[in-house]
Amino acid sequence: MQNPQDVLPDELRKRLDIGNFKDKEWDSAPSTITPHDTLVRKTWRFHAENVHDFAFTADPTYRIGEATWNGVRCVALAQEPHCSGWQNAASYNAKSIKAHSDWFGLYGYPKMVVADARDGMEYPMLTLDGGSDPDYRGLFVHEIGHNWFYGMIGNNETYRAMLDEGFTQFLTAGGLSVIDGDTMVEDTPKTSY
Repeated sequence: MQNPQDVLPDELRKRLDIGNFKDKEWDSAPSTITPHDTLVRKTWRFHAENVHDFAFTADPTYRIGEATWNGVRCVALAQEPHCSGWQNAASYNAKSIKAHSDWFGLYGYPKMVVADARDGMEYPMLTLDGGSDPDYRGLFVHEIGHNWFYGMIGNNETYRAMLDEGFTQFLTAGGLSVIDGDTMVEDTPKTSY
């Protein structure tokens, strides 16, 4: 983003912080941060180096979490009704970048965004994800992992799908092991047998 102070000034960024919505009930109605009748058109300016694909996501209910690792800005965009389950998304994003960087070489982009989009897909510096913690952990590690072979190397994932998905699945297993250990983190079962 080339013009953050124009489109996301500090006061607005504070109101949109994901931490403000940590106790919000899952799937409850979003609040109004900026009333529609006060909206002013703004132009968001972006620039990226060495990318071969581009995507963006926009949702008026997105709330923002941030962390950093080794100078990489790790952002989480969660739909407000899902914020209670996305509190550690930015830090888990950073842990994923670190795990892959330590294992396969430094992440080459200045940021990584994980966005609550109810599914999984990868683009350079952006992943579309779904679920909540701990269920989204594997999805984050996997979709972020695509940024090594598909993103930075520029593999054609349609023409060489096995190289992309196969390599990324390997990265996923290794990344989860590095971050969470050898035991999968799961929710407590709702019923006992």
